[in-house]
Amino acid sequence: MKTREIAVQYNLPANWEQDKVFSFDYLSDVVTQLHDSAYSATIKAINRFATVRNYVIGFYIVEYEQHGSDRAKYGDRLLKRLAERVNKRGINETLLKNSRNFYLAYPQIKFYLEGKSPTLSDKFITPADKLISHLSFSHLVEILT
Repeated sequence: MKTREIAVQYNLPANWEQDKVFSFDYLSDVVTQLHDSAYSATIKAINRFATVRNYVIGFYIVEYEQHGSDRAKYGDRLLKRLAERVNKRGINETLLKNSRNFYLAYPQIKFYLEGKSPTLSDKFITPADKLISHLSFSHLVEILT
């Protein structure tokens, strides 16, 4: 059976109105393709958002550590205290530590998020958009270790 590709994820395929008869096989193939396409796009979007979220979390932790007025008071317990205070599923001391390390290891992402152009020296490092769109945060953590 000929499988028809869906032109754009959320638009009707070109010339769809010319197809007068849809078989059940055709219907099930189209629904499967649409589901798979949307599911894949959803996973990619979630990974990008999580990666950016974790980078920004790392930014705030570093900024707090460098400029926070009570940082010396609490010292090394910062990440543990922060995880306990935030108290959200998935936000734990390990994630906060990895987010801080991620922020420190990939400064080019900050410029990307600020909308600034890369400098000439950035030609020798992985572009931020490639890091964010091609690697999940768990992959980046593995690279960091």
